[in-house]
Amino acid sequence: MTHFGIICPAASGHLNPMTTLGYELKQRGHRVTLFGIEDAQPKVLAAGLEFQLIGKSDFPKGATKDLFTQLGNLSGFKAFQYTINWILNVAKMSLRDAPDVIKAADIELLLVDQASPAGGTIAEYLDIPFVSCCAFKL
Repeated sequence: MTHFGIICPAASGHLNPMTTLGYELKQRGHRVTLFGIEDAQPKVLAAGLEFQLIGKSDFPKGATKDLFTQLGNLSGFKAFQYTINWILNVAKMSLRDAPDVIKAADIELLLVDQASPAGGTIAEYLDIPFVSCCAFKL
């Protein structure tokens, strides 16, 4: 069976669909590991998936709550700028930390959330296939 890797933001709207997808793949006999910051770990483990930590120094435990609290105090263009900077910082960290961890885990295919722009680049760098995932509710 395939060892799938998942890259997605540590936010419920991204973790919930990606861990659900991972859970279903695991039910079908595959191995699934999510690569993320420490705040994602409890939800990933609760879904029965494996977890590999990246970005510990950049995004320590509680960083997601702090980021969302700050974002909640902003609006308009300032909120947009804050979000773009957040995505950029996560992408930098992912490009720096994820390739070695993913390679060591022997991932065969990456499932990359649409809000994780570094994921496809990481997969191409490691010469493994990837699928861009988008989950939304109509």
